[in-house]
Amino acid sequence: MKNLFLVCVVSLCIVMGCYDGGSPDNPVDGKGNPVVMRSVVVKDAGNNTLGYAVDVNEDYLIVLSSLGYSYRIDWAGKLSPTFNSHNNGLVYSGTACSGIVYKQIGILSATHSYFGKQVMYASLTSKIYMPKTVDSNGTAVVSTANVNSYESGQSGYVSICMNATVNNEYVIELNETDRITVGIPDIITAPITLDFQ
Repeated sequence: MKNLFLVCVVSLCIVMGCYDGGSPDNPVDGKGNPVVMRSVVVKDAGNNTLGYAVDVNEDYLIVLSSLGYSYRIDWAGKLSPTFNSHNNGLVYSGTACSGIVYKQIGILSATHSYFGKQVMYASLTSKIYMPKTVDSNGTAVVSTANVNSYESGQSGYVSICMNATVNNEYVIELNETDRITVGIPDIITAPITLDFQ
């Protein structure tokens, strides 16, 4: 998640033109060295702008919405689930994926910082979440909690709930939100395209 935060900050810098020198067509870093990053606008089949690409790979894109929230979609335009993999999925205070919803931080501690405008998608309920508490620096507040279940990805978009108790887990408490609040269109039509600016 730390890398995502750094990528978001760097991408925001690129989008807003806060590099030190050069021009938009020939940007350079603070030492005058050329950089190879450009703004990449993500659009759907209807030419609707979804936001800016922050990360792109063969499975999904991380998009920065017009309201500054990062979210993950696949190439068909579906929100990608925040599965419990690599200790960063959705975990719950109750059994059967009920109760308070958290983003698991895993073995990392509160000394790490996490982007406060990240959107997580729970495929079990088709709900989206964002950090409940964000500090004055724009980072999500990390705490500890006892968790009793987690959303686990199997194959593709199939998700199941697994019961497992972990005490004093590092987490970010989440609040349910909606697409309008975070700048994600209600309908995203495939194919997804990248428009290099």
